[in-house]
Amino acid sequence: MTNYTHINDCWEAIRKAKTIEEVESLFNTFPRWSGNWFVQIEENSFYEKVYVVYNTYWDNNLDQEETECETLEIEVPDFEEE
Repeated sequence: MTNYTHINDCWEAIRKAKTIEEVESLFNTFPRWSGNWFVQIEENSFYEKVYVVYNTYWDNNLDQEETECETLEIEVPDFEEE
């Protein structure tokens, strides 16, 4: 099990993941203080489907909830409409 001591450790682990399943399983290993994590498929500015990871957490300094996100380099598979 990895020792996550800073939020950047969590983001670094996500960036090293090779599959979306690996990313989602990482969320369960992150410490509670790192906030809530989820991933969703969105369209980028080129109308390509991409995975975007969101991290929502409470910022004590600002006394409000904050959200950070990052687009992953993992390719989204094409799904055929049936």
